[in-house]
Parts: sequence; structure tokens; C-alpha cells
Amino acid sequence: MRIIQTVNYGLDKKNICKAIEYAKQNGAYGIRFNFCRFTVDEWDNALNILGNIIKMYGNVLEFSIDLPYPMNKIRVLENTLKGSKVVEGKEYKITTLLSQNKGDIVVSCNEFCFHDIKDIIYYGDGEGGFKMVYFSKNELLVKALNTFFIWNGKSFNCGLVPANSNIYNLITRLETLNLSKKIVLFLSFVKEHREVSKFKNKINLEKFNVVSKIEAVNSKNELSSIIDVSDGILLARGDMAIYMSQFNPLNICKQISEEAIGKRLFGATDILLGLQNNLMPSRAEIMDYYLLLDLGCTDIILTNFLKNGKRIYKYIYDSIYKK
Repeated sequence: MRIIQTVNYGLDKKNICKAIEYAKQNGAYGIRFNFCRFTVDEWDNALNILGNIIKMYGNVLEFSIDLPYPMNKIRVLENTLKGSKVVEGKEYKITTLLSQNKGDIVVSCNEFCFHDIKDIIYYGDGEGGFKMVYFSKNELLVKALNTFFIWNGKSFNCGLVPANSNIYNLITRLETLNLSKKIVLFLSFVKEHREVSKFKNKINLEKFNVVSKIEAVNSKNELSSIIDVSDGILLARGDMAIYMSQFNPLNICKQISEEAIGKRLFGATDILLGLQNNLMPSRAEIMDYYLLLDLGCTDIILTNFLKNGKRIYKYIYDSIYKK
């Protein structure tokens, strides 16, 4: 079992390096950056800062990067809601365009992709939801299904048309690094094996491993083919729970476990997170963690922790080596 530590500190190089040093000292195998969190305007700076950091540590730790390809969540860039509060039953406008209208929610994509937008749009990991009322290329009119708070930087699960050219610019930069370890590229919301094959044909496979994130129900129909063309699979349990609940996501996890033998299987994230504040994890966290072990996960991806990360590392290593 390997521990992969997520490091999400935006473009703060000092805190990124501090978190990496902490993870290295506590036995992490690798570091994960989530490029899906960056806006298009931040990509150039991210390439410079994180590229240099990977060059510094890439022969000691394995680096993995979440890419907004072939699809991605949409980040909230700006909301003008009073008190940042969404009220059940009220209608709201989600827009790709900067707006002066009070109550609009501006998101980080160029246009909405109709075939990827469902009747229900979720905010965060199921914290809130909207029912679709009206659709256009640059605007969604939606009705809130519950009352919740919304914050800049968090995500909606409705289709983004990605700027793929930026992704290949990133990959071209990473290919110039002379590293002893391959960089792992996580592809988001993979639905078809052709998406993976097309991507792998455009990159240097001596430099990268390509791992498909299984997140949405669209993946179910081509699951075996996706596993076959991927170097590994990531179980994105938060999104799976939302999108696959009617299909029993546990059965899908079991199918992946059975068919991905010999490949890396990643379990992510929010694992044992309660240990940040408590001496022991909750019952639900314990059962969740041991389920990942039972599924045969080779790698555990930890969330970006703020404190007491050492407890999480110790719990994992104790569970493996003190059976």
C-alpha cells in the first residue's frame, strides 16, 4: 500500500514545499496536484511553479496530476448571492459570463455542453442541488432543491468544454523534465475508452502513466474497455456515490477490482479525515478505509490536510504492518 498526499495550496510555493517535505518525512510515496482547481488564467503560473517543484522532488517522490480532460467539474468564480446563501425553491442563474446582476453565479468555463448537463446539477459532493429550468450555451436557469451556502472555488457537476491546448502545453513542459519516475496523469470523468486511447497517442508514454478516474454513470457501459486501455484506475468515491447511487456503486467498485488485476488501483479522497481533529476515526471512516483495502487498492490518496496528518499516516501504516 502506497500513500499519495494531495497538495492543494494554489500557487503558494512556500506552503507547497512545506507540505511536500512533511509528506516525505512521514513516508509518502507520491504527491498529487489537482490542476482541475486552476482557472485558465492561472495555468501559466501553475506550469512555472509546479513544474519547478516537480523538478526539485521528482526523483524522490512520484508526482501525479489531475487534468481537466476529457471533462471536468466547473468551478465557481464569483457569486453575488446575499450571504452566499442558496434558498430552497428559489431560482438562480448560473452563467459563464461576468455579470453585474445580483444573484448570478459565474463559473469557470467557456460554454455549457448540453449532452453533459443532467436534469439535476449537484454542488460540491452532494452538499446542494439544483433542478434545471432553462438551458442555453452560456446560461442555466435552475431551481434550488435545498438550502445551502456556496463559495468561490468550489464546484458544480455540469459539463465543461475544456481548453485542451493548455493541457498539452503542460504535458510538453513536463516531458522536458529528466525524472527517474514516471508522472501519473489522472483523466477526469472518463466515459469512453476512445478518450483514453486518443490521449495516450498524443503523449510520450515513457514519461507518463495514464490513470482513468471513474466518477460518473456514463463510465458504466464501457467500464471493461476503459480499464483495459488505462495504466490504472482511480475510484472517485464522492462522485460515484452521487452519480451511480441507483446502480449500486459498490458493485461497480467490485467489478473494477476484479478486472484491474495487475494495474494500480487508487482510492481517493477524504480518507480518515476525522483524525485531523479526533484521536480515532469515525465508524463510517473506518469501514470506508477497510473497504478500500478489501477492494485491493494499491494506492491511497489523502486529501489536503491542515493538521495532524501524522495520525492519518500512522493509522494506515499500523493497519498494514501490525495485522
